[in-house]
Amino acid sequence: MRPADVFVIIAGMYVAHSGWIDFELAFARRIGRPIIGVWRRGSQRLPLAIQRAAVDVVGWNSASIVRAIRQYALPSGS
Repeated sequence: MRPADVFVIIAGMYVAHSGWIDFELAFARRIGRPIIGVWRRGSQRLPLAIQRAAVDVVGWNSASIVRAIRQYALPSGS
């Protein structure tokens, strides 16, 4: 498995009911990687688990997502 530099999670409310999101959040924490939440277009609420875990939550546009990745990504192997 290749290490991740950052985890990007699309943060619509539907993910609050997904076991995969819980797994991804726990895995990111376990390997010490930052989590970036991305507001799903049209979403008005954000799951509490993502609010608590994310270092940043950005809008659904490439500029804000790329900026957050560049700002928070840790170098592979650290």
